[in-house]
Amino acid sequence: MAEEPEFWGEPEGSVIPRHSVDYIVPENHIELDKLLTYLNSEKAKEWIEAHA
Repeated sequence: MAEEPEFWGEPEGSVIPRHSVDYIVPENHIELDKLLTYLNSEKAKEWIEAHA
């Protein structure tokens, strides 16, 4: 468990995590960089902390 939510991108598929993780697989029209920017934003962080 992390103290704060944090999201990372791995577009190559070459990293295999050695711990529990959740995956998000965006639809093709979603830009990964923009999604990560939003998920790591203060607004998303506050929502996650309030609802998780």
